[in-house]
Amino acid sequence: MFYGQKNLIKKQKKICKYLKNKFNIEKLAVIITDSHTVPLRYGTIGISTGFYGLKPLKNYIGKSDIFGRKMKMSRSNIVDAIATIGVFAIGEGDEQTPMCIIRDVKDSIEFTEKETYNELIIPIKKDIYFPLLKNFYKKY
Repeated sequence: MFYGQKNLIKKQKKICKYLKNKFNIEKLAVIITDSHTVPLRYGTIGISTGFYGLKPLKNYIGKSDIFGRKMKMSRSNIVDAIATIGVFAIGEGDEQTPMCIIRDVKDSIEFTEKETYNELIIPIKKDIYFPLLKNFYKKY
């Protein structure tokens, strides 16, 4: 877990629970976003900097693809996909839109009351970028 992430999760949990109680909503998640860039691409997309109330990944491992082959590695990053939609809806200019509500997303979202942030984080030695990043870490 990154520095300060535990406190952020507590705040996101508090916001989520407050909104659920205030508006009597059973299925609700809160996602905090920021702009993000991709190397060698113009423009920004959204990425989650924190979230609470949903499982961040949809696991396809062991399921069949469209050709009937068993998938060995695929997971969809649900929380960052939703973050991208949110950042697009909010805008990057002077729109001054502080938040958006996304409804009726397919059954891909699994809501939960558990803290699931760590499910999204890859151990450093399993990350595909580890061979490039290991020189920047003193201990791994």
